[in-house]
Amino acid sequence: MQVQAEGITQEPIKKVNAIWAGELLVDCPYCDMVIDVIKTEEWKDDWAHKFPPLQNLTGVNAEIQCPYCKLLFIVEDVEW
Repeated sequence: MQVQAEGITQEPIKKVNAIWAGELLVDCPYCDMVIDVIKTEEWKDDWAHKFPPLQNLTGVNAEIQCPYCKLLFIVEDVEW
């Protein structure tokens, strides 16, 4: 149903769903490649379960294997 106010036709307010999309970027300390942690092998299937510790910002200590140089490093803290 359209609503008319002072000669202006106004569409009804519609509701939609949003899709959350994000990145968790880090530079590999060995090869300097930019890595999206969420897409790494360790995180890609269950990153949502690992996400709550990231909200603490400090003391995350997530171990990541660089997909480029294959070396391990630790993500200590997260900046928002």
